Amino acid sequence: MIKVVIADDEKRFREYMERVLDWEALDFKICGIASNGEQVLELLENVRPDIALLDINMPKMDGLVLTEKLKDISPDTYVVFITGYSEFEYARKAVKLGVSEYLLKPFSKEELSKVMLKLKENILKKKEDEKQNVSSRRIIREEMLNRLVRLESEDMEEFQEYRAKLEQLGCNLDAPFYTVSMIEMDKAEGREILKEDRQLWLFGIRNILEELGDNAGKSQIVFQNYENRLISIWQCESREQIEKIPELMEQLCDLVYRLLGISVTIGVGVECSEFAGIPESCRKAFVSLQNKFILGNRRVILYNKLAEENQKADFYRLDLNEELLINLRRNDRQKVEENLALVEAEMIENHYSMDYANAAIMGILSICLSYIVEMKGNIQEILGKQFSPYQELKQKESMSECFEWLAEVFGATVDYFKRPRSKRADQIIGDVEKYIQEHYSDFELTVEDISEAVFLDISYIRKIFSKYKGYTIQEYITAVRMRAAKEKLEQQNCSISETAEQCGYLDAGYFSKCFKKYYHVSPRQYLNQLQDH
Repeated sequence: MIKVVIADDEKRFREYMERVLDWEALDFKICGIASNGEQVLELLENVRPDIALLDINMPKMDGLVLTEKLKDISPDTYVVFITGYSEFEYARKAVKLGVSEYLLKPFSKEELSKVMLKLKENILKKKEDEKQNVSSRRIIREEMLNRLVRLESEDMEEFQEYRAKLEQLGCNLDAPFYTVSMIEMDKAEGREILKEDRQLWLFGIRNILEELGDNAGKSQIVFQNYENRLISIWQCESREQIEKIPELMEQLCDLVYRLLGISVTIGVGVECSEFAGIPESCRKAFVSLQNKFILGNRRVILYNKLAEENQKADFYRLDLNEELLINLRRNDRQKVEENLALVEAEMIENHYSMDYANAAIMGILSICLSYIVEMKGNIQEILGKQFSPYQELKQKESMSECFEWLAEVFGATVDYFKRPRSKRADQIIGDVEKYIQEHYSDFELTVEDISEAVFLDISYIRKIFSKYKGYTIQEYITAVRMRAAKEKLEQQNCSISETAEQCGYLDAGYFSKCFKKYYHVSPRQYLNQLQDH
C-alpha cells in the first residue's frame, strides 16, 4: 500500500481528511497524522511516506520550511500543499521546492481523489522503473562476473577495467586474499530436474549460501554461471579465513540437504592474493567439481587435496580386465560383478583422472561387446534395440552409476549365453585346462598333445571346448601363457628373454608381439610402468 502522512493545524480538517476517502479501497494507508511541522519530522524517524499532504500555514514550522527539511530526509516523497492561499509567490516557492500538487481549500472529494490517483500512478510507475533498473543492473553484474571468471589474460590493465566496471555496479572486489567455490546441484535420485524447478532450487541454495556467509562474517559475491552452477568469490582478510571456507561449504552441503531435500557437490579452487588470480581459482574449482564423477556426489572437493593425492592417468592393472573376460566366458555372473567392483575400487584408490576413468570404462565395456561378437551374438537382441553406450555413459553423473550400468550390461550378457552343460563336458573341459596349465611352458605344446593326454578325439575336444567356453583351445593356451608372463614380469626376477622361454616362447621378439597384442602394451613398456609405480 502507498503510505500517506497528513499535516494540518485544524483538528476538524484532520478528522475530515481521515474520512473523506476510502483510503484502503484505493490502496492507500494513512501512516501518520500531525498538527504541525515538528510532529511530521518526528514521524519521519520511523516511516518514509510516499505522499505528504501538508498545510502551508502551520504553527512552529510552516509548510514551505517543512517541505525543505522533508525533502532532505526523504527526497522521493511526493508533497501536496493544501491551503487557503492562492498567491503566486507561494506557488512559485512550492514549485522550486519540488511540490507535486497544490489543492486550494475548500476542495471536493473528487478533486482530492483525482490528485491522489494521479500520484499513485506516478509512484507505481517509478517503483516499476526502479525494479527494472535493479533487474538490469543485476543481469549486467552477473554477465560481467561470468566474463571475469572466464578471462584468460595477462594484461593487468584489462583486469583493472573489469574491477572498475564491477565497482560501478555495486560489486566491490578488494581484499588481500580470494578463493572461489563452485556449487552444482546433483541429480534428484537419478531423475532430471525440470528447468523451471532448477531455478527455484538455485534461488533457495543461493539464499542459504549468502546467509551462511553473513552469519560467519565472511564476505562473498555470489552469481550464477552459464551452466546453472552457483559461483562464490570469497574475499578474506587472512589465510586463516581462507582455510575456514571448506568447513563452511561442508555446512552448506548439510543445510541444503536438510532444508531443501536435495544434494549439492562443491568444488573449491586455490587461494590467490591478487584480483587477477580469481579466474584461475575458478578454473581449479571446476576441475575439483569434475572429480565428483570419481569421488561421488554430495561432498566438498578441494583442489589442493586433489593435487596432493597426485592423480594417476597412465597405469591400469591389466589383470583386472583379464579376470573379467575369463569370468565372462565362464558365465559366472557373481565373479563378473566382483571383478567390476575391484576395478571401481582400483580407480577410486588410485585417484584416476576423469578423462582416464572414462577411457577405462569404455575399455571395460568393449570387453563385453567383443565377447558378444566373438560368440556370434546380436548386441541389440541381448542389450536392447535402443542400446547406445556413449549416450548412456554421458548421462551418468558418477563413476558409481557407470559401474552399476556396466554390471547390468555384463549381467544381461552372462544370462543370455549361460547354457546348461553335462557333467561329462565339465570333466573334459577341466582335464584340458589342467593339462594346459601344467604344460604351458612347453614351446612344442599342441592341441594334438592335449587330445592324446585326455584320450579323446581332437575334433571332439575342440568342439566341446569352443561350445561351452566361447573360445578355442589355442586361445586358452595363449591366455594361460600371457597371464604367467605378466606374473613373472611383475616379480621382476627375469629378463624378457627368460620370461619368454619359461612361458613357451623360444623367440623373444615373437613373444613381445603376442604380449602386446594381448595386453595392448609391450613387455618393456609394462616393466617401465611397474618401475614407475
